[in-house]
Amino acid sequence: MDKLKDLLPLINDEFSKNEIPHIQRPMLAMSEVSKRLKMSFLFDSKEATYIQDWYSVRSKPESMKAGPIYQAAFYFDSEFWPVKIPIIFGSVSVDAFDAISEMPNAIKHQIQNNNQNILQYSLFWADCFDFSYGFFDVENNKDLNQKGLQFLKAAFEELKSATALLLEPRINKRAILNLRMALEMLLKSYLAIKKGLSEKEAKSIGHDLKKALIEFSKSSKIDLPDEKIELLNLFPKIAKRYEEQDISPKNISTCYNFSLFIGATICRDLSGRNMRNHVLGNNL
Repeated sequence: MDKLKDLLPLINDEFSKNEIPHIQRPMLAMSEVSKRLKMSFLFDSKEATYIQDWYSVRSKPESMKAGPIYQAAFYFDSEFWPVKIPIIFGSVSVDAFDAISEMPNAIKHQIQNNNQNILQYSLFWADCFDFSYGFFDVENNKDLNQKGLQFLKAAFEELKSATALLLEPRINKRAILNLRMALEMLLKSYLAIKKGLSEKEAKSIGHDLKKALIEFSKSSKIDLPDEKIELLNLFPKIAKRYEEQDISPKNISTCYNFSLFIGATICRDLSGRNMRNHVLGNNL
């Protein structure tokens, strides 16, 4: 802990010189401490608590309200449940079921007592993990196509907006519009990053999700089955954004899971993270 106490002021001085906003400093400090001291810890560890307390007397109060690194919406038993990916520094053991802490145990047991449900949820959780941490790995990478990164950042925000709408007490079906836009931005982000999507090519794709998905499949060398391409029919046409959305929660969840999967696939490719392979390895 003495090394941490000596290192933290130095790190904070660097943040100040680089004009890092206060709201970003605790998390960035935890990451820097983990790297420089070669240590691993969770967000609720004594080291993380010390860093938060250290910043709490040196920052605006509202900047200290740190939640999970990412929150998603998992559909099960006719409800969307929050899945919260914790802030982790270094290499520590994580339990996928800790992420659905707000789900009653009686319903959680329905997942845990069925192998198919376990695999479905575990893959969803892995996509959340790879998408969130992979995104933060690459979001400021100057070596990547910056237009592509802008598309990726926009998609990340659209998925967050969709999640918020789905976790309202009464599901807001306009989340499907956010999901549609997220998927379009994700596909274009990958094409821009991998092959330098020109303005002409972007206009050629337009808002055609099927055309974008086929180009994505070619560039990523991921062979998507026909049923994955066909599920694009669940997404509304872009012209329908001015209309009331009439889609079942189950179909929204299908669109949500697919958009998240594409986002996670992209972030796995760009960052090298792959929690999904770990989950699949445990279920072979």
